[in-house]
Amino acid sequence: RAGTGLPNERRPAPEFRRNEVTEFGDGLQLSALEPLPAQLTEESIVVLTGVTGESVDLNEPSTQRVISWLQSGVTSPATLLCVCAGSVLAGKAGLLDGRECTSHHSHI
Repeated sequence: RAGTGLPNERRPAPEFRRNEVTEFGDGLQLSALEPLPAQLTEESIVVLTGVTGESVDLNEPSTQRVISWLQSGVTSPATLLCVCAGSVLAGKAGLLDGRECTSHHSHI
């Protein structure tokens, strides 16, 4: 279901299904998604993006799965790139311990 585009609209997390197109409220479309990998290489780049809405729902099952995946150590050889609220997920996973970072004020 496409959103209205209002900046503070709460949308349910999309369910990803292989061979289907998933559309986000901002028009971004993803398809042919694979499960999160069990291993990454030094050449890998993990991008944690911002979210639409006022806050990150840390109790959302899909958010919990991403945090658990990040905590598994899989990202240790990779480069981590956080955009806006993506730093909230990285921080919750413990990947920013001892580091300085920033995020949008509504996510702090």
